[in-house]
Amino acid sequence: MNRQTKLLLKSGFLRIALLCSVAHVAQAASATVLAPVVDVKGSASWAGRGPAKSSTLRSGESLGEGSAIKTGADSRVVFSPVPGTAVSMAKRTSVSLLRLAVTKSGDTVQSRDAVMKLDIGTLSFSSEPRNTTRVAVQTPLGTISAEGAAGTIALKNSSLQIASLSGKMTFAITGGSHAPISIEQGSFLVASGGGTNATIRIVNVITRTTTDFSAAGAQLSTRDATVQDLESARGFFEATLAHAAIAVGYGLLSTGAVAEISATLTNINQSLAIAGIASVEAPAVGSSTPASAGTASEGATAPAGFTSGSANPANLSGQIISPER
Repeated sequence: MNRQTKLLLKSGFLRIALLCSVAHVAQAASATVLAPVVDVKGSASWAGRGPAKSSTLRSGESLGEGSAIKTGADSRVVFSPVPGTAVSMAKRTSVSLLRLAVTKSGDTVQSRDAVMKLDIGTLSFSSEPRNTTRVAVQTPLGTISAEGAAGTIALKNSSLQIASLSGKMTFAITGGSHAPISIEQGSFLVASGGGTNATIRIVNVITRTTTDFSAAGAQLSTRDATVQDLESARGFFEATLAHAAIAVGYGLLSTGAVAEISATLTNINQSLAIAGIASVEAPAVGSSTPASAGTASEGATAPAGFTSGSANPANLSGQIISPER
């Protein structure tokens, strides 16, 4: 084989490698998307990237990466970060949208990723139970990651509270040396302080146990949950349920997701009954005030039969809210 033939073959191999590389990139193209605001109750504002002044937030706005949203003293904002997700912001809450992306291979969606930062306040969220949709919420104490989940997160000063009503959810402690802590369905995590002084515990309402963790995230001990622990968790579950009703009302939560929530709710209420604590109840139909942890009456319009798993079809095709963009 002469030198010219070798060069031609080498050139051919390089072309093939380059074409394969380009094809691979084309097959997994990631695009940023906009987050439609589907409802605003009361006063709320938003600002984009840079030094621009904040503007009044209204239903129908579409927010991009880098946007910051703030709710007032008596308000609620509902938006869909990426298709298949819904977020409800309670009063006096501040959230930044860090990443909003959909990755496709041809016409097939491989992943939908929503990364947000909770600066203060309370938010509830839900995402469809499928592997492609991931939600992450960053806080100073750590990051909550969720797939196919419904839950509520509250941050005030140096205290963080997280409730899981369905799906997979984990909490990675800022600066922790251990693997992320799993927050099982029907559980309530409480973290306070920071650094080496952080205290973390998870109340599993279904088993009525409380597990303590070290500041690094290592499991320490498990004991019987106190009535106070169970009652605190109950309020957060009601906030999550109120959010689920909102998501159903806007076609952002499917019957399958509602069925999983309902199954967990049944187990939670059975456990609360044994402890002599009132059940977690669905929000009253027709209520339209903002949902927040610990106030069951602050719900949203829930379709009849919500707790039995009846719901509007989720907007998975993108024809109503949050289209694949």
